[in-house]
Amino acid sequence: MVGWLLCAALSVAAGDLSIGFVSHYPLIREQDDLVAQTGANVMTVRAPWAVVEPRPGEFDFGLLDEQLAWAEAQDVKLVLLLEGGPAHAAGVGWLINELRAADQMQADATGAPQPDPSFFSATYREYLQRFIARTAAAVRAHPLGRRVVGYNNGCEYWYPLNRSYGREDRVAFRAAMRARAGDLDALAQRWGATLGSWDEVAPPVVFGRGVNAQPQGWFAPPSEACDLSFADTRATPIRVEPGQRYRFALTVDQPAGPVAELWAQVAWVGARDDQIVGRANGAQATGPGRVEVVVEAEAPVGAERAWLHLKLAGPGAVTIRRASFTDAAGRELAPNPGLDPAAGGWQVTTWSAGEPAAVTTEWAAPGAVALAYA
Repeated sequence: MVGWLLCAALSVAAGDLSIGFVSHYPLIREQDDLVAQTGANVMTVRAPWAVVEPRPGEFDFGLLDEQLAWAEAQDVKLVLLLEGGPAHAAGVGWLINELRAADQMQADATGAPQPDPSFFSATYREYLQRFIARTAAAVRAHPLGRRVVGYNNGCEYWYPLNRSYGREDRVAFRAAMRARAGDLDALAQRWGATLGSWDEVAPPVVFGRGVNAQPQGWFAPPSEACDLSFADTRATPIRVEPGQRYRFALTVDQPAGPVAELWAQVAWVGARDDQIVGRANGAQATGPGRVEVVVEAEAPVGAERAWLHLKLAGPGAVTIRRASFTDAAGRELAPNPGLDPAAGGWQVTTWSAGEPAAVTTEWAAPGAVALAYA
């Protein structure tokens, strides 16, 4: 049924197994009179801040009236999804205007304002508390309020690190450092830095590698600029056995000048091509000159094949001379380790490069795969 998503079961009361869905009713009306026939006995419905409080201090609970009347007719319980988290608060025009004027929005590392309010904005938190309290009070006073059995946060966990550089965030960071270190001299000693005042204490600038950065994948700029990989193809799968150790090694040349962030990665793939059961990353290469980029790891449970990557993040260039993947017995498993262009078996993938046109590759001779991002 359009507009519904299967939701995790919710426990309304002890011993009562509840089955439910997310419903966008009445913002989306599609076969809503058939809900009871699905067997659902609890529904999660939306209470968007922008609809409930369209102007500061003016509350309109007409949406709630419709939802409760509908729940009564369908004989289901409701959980209200209070859409007031930063991502949804961005749609509350009067709130955002006030927070922008007070410089209490999220910002990126360059200081550019972002569309969501800062978590540390006292103004945002005050208005958010009022929205929640007034909505809950309206439910308690409603004749059909018994239909509401709970509330839920209106937006999933939302704290983008690359937007945590607004004024309020910086103030909060300094307060946290002061609480941890005690005084400025102690913090300077811990950081190995010279700090003349607390105003010089700033959060580190970090960016995630790739579109699905793992916790260990946060690094300094220019990681955000580009994420490419030189990888084997699915046409020549490399079969592995869980619990066995493997070694992926690449010989590469890095020119003088800007050196790209460069490291080897093995993605362990399960029974399905889209099932990544684990990743192993090697240390970042240090150049310029010829270096070996290596990752050694044990195939995890569920791994059926290895997907090999030479990862490049940020502007720079590299020439790949050889790519080897061996098991514990030293047997070569990589397709075309000498990198003969006639044999193939490898490809360049542009993941999150902001300017794909700036990516250049050349593979005209064995052992000479040139990859660069301008």
